[in-house]
Amino acid sequence: MQVNLGLACLWHQANCHGMEDAARGTRATHFEPVAAGAVMGHAFRVENLMSTALVCAFDTDTLGAAQREMELAGIHHLPVIDEHRNLVGILSSTDVAAHPTRLWGNLRVGKCMSCTPVTVTPAMSALGAMDLMLEYGFRSLPVVDSDGHLIGILTETDLVRASRAHLGEPGRPAG
Repeated sequence: MQVNLGLACLWHQANCHGMEDAARGTRATHFEPVAAGAVMGHAFRVENLMSTALVCAFDTDTLGAAQREMELAGIHHLPVIDEHRNLVGILSSTDVAAHPTRLWGNLRVGKCMSCTPVTVTPAMSALGAMDLMLEYGFRSLPVVDSDGHLIGILTETDLVRASRAHLGEPGRPAG
């Protein structure tokens, strides 16, 4: 199912394909599951916390269009896909802010994004994903399946919600 949101797209996992763009020679850094997930239990795997409805930008979109989509959706990171729906990068609000607003209408997302996204799998533990986010200073991670297809995104908000649920009932102090 695809719903157009300006120049970006809302994707459900069945419509996203691939994560390598051979023409550019870009590759995502992919992390496999780690044993730490067993400590927190089955519910604390990436697949149980990630969002599968994605707002994406195309690598050919202008920076201005991508920034508007991020603002409308209230998000700080956009997975970037090419014309074949392959994950080719991530555009962050920091990437956008690095360029003067007067240039946003002419700059293409593909020139401003991070081209080698770190990704995780659905089976990876939430703790392992959290460690990656802390190590690299990321606020979100794209989630890919065994074929490298983009199927979701895990955000720091997803992890905070899971932590809150694990620490105590909503609205009540943990302990």
